[in-house]
Amino acid sequence: MAMAQDPSFTQLFNNRVLLNPSFAGLDPGLRASFAHRNQWKAVAKRNFYTNAFTADYQSCRFPNMGLGMVIMNDVEGDGRLIVNNIGLIYSYKVFLGRSSISMSLQGDYYNGSIDWSKLIFSDQFDPVLGIVRPSSNLDPTLSNANYYDFSTGFIFRNNWKLPSREVYWHLGAAFHHLPFGFNNAFFGQSSLPTKVTVHGGWLVPIFKMGSRLNYHVLPYFRFTGQDFAAGKHRSLDMGVMLMNRHVSAGFAYKYNPINLYVKNTDAVSFRLGFSSALATAVSYRLTYSYDVNFKGVSNGTVGTHELSLILQFKNLCRSGFNKIHKKDCFDYDKKGIESVF
Repeated sequence: MAMAQDPSFTQLFNNRVLLNPSFAGLDPGLRASFAHRNQWKAVAKRNFYTNAFTADYQSCRFPNMGLGMVIMNDVEGDGRLIVNNIGLIYSYKVFLGRSSISMSLQGDYYNGSIDWSKLIFSDQFDPVLGIVRPSSNLDPTLSNANYYDFSTGFIFRNNWKLPSREVYWHLGAAFHHLPFGFNNAFFGQSSLPTKVTVHGGWLVPIFKMGSRLNYHVLPYFRFTGQDFAAGKHRSLDMGVMLMNRHVSAGFAYKYNPINLYVKNTDAVSFRLGFSSALATAVSYRLTYSYDVNFKGVSNGTVGTHELSLILQFKNLCRSGFNKIHKKDCFDYDKKGIESVF
């Protein structure tokens, strides 16, 4: 368990509150996201999977403030290492002309459990007869634990106005598991290593078909590092998406320069998404992605499947409040697409 790391989603902007808590309430209205990630199904009978729900809200009256909630369930392998958590987020946004800066604080409560009876250790084996004895590594007193911690993040967004187009771009940083307020004997350490994430993206209009179908290209990156002191768990994602109001498609390359392994666990992911209106001021986005490992991990793992659903409830603000929202540097309705980052 000393080698463990946080769950990570390939569709980072579909799970943007998990990426950075400062995304909470960044755009007007209520946004709810459901995600399921099923990883390496052939490795274990129960394999590795993560379920997540996030919701964030920005009100008409207070566009500077945002609220968010995170609920996650993570299950790892046949040993049934299960971690559940719920978190609450408060964010604040400062408008700076064609730019804005958002900052946030997140508090999480965790419950972790493990089923020791499902695990097999080396001291249980006989060279001829196989598993013949109980293990001395079992510790039933550490089968369940409750703990809490805090996270924070920052996001800078800018509307870069060019002669023929407007380019939306952002740069953000998040710090999960800040080194205080922690109680975690379950993992045999006083605190989880702080996870540092740096991310950015550019939404560039490329051409227009008709009055509403605008096409954009979105190059992006994400760098994640956890437990820097030991040189563990560093990864770099670089990807590109092509999107309009109804369809998005893209691919990404993930590089894991982990010194502990003989081979880097590199992967390529492909994604396809559809979005449409459900009713007035209500829309959805459904996205599927598939990760293929080609270094460090065998193709026999059957890759990783990820499915997400976003429901967006846009504010129908009264005219007086609409003047307040004109301060915001991003207007996705004007772009003719759903909000991304």
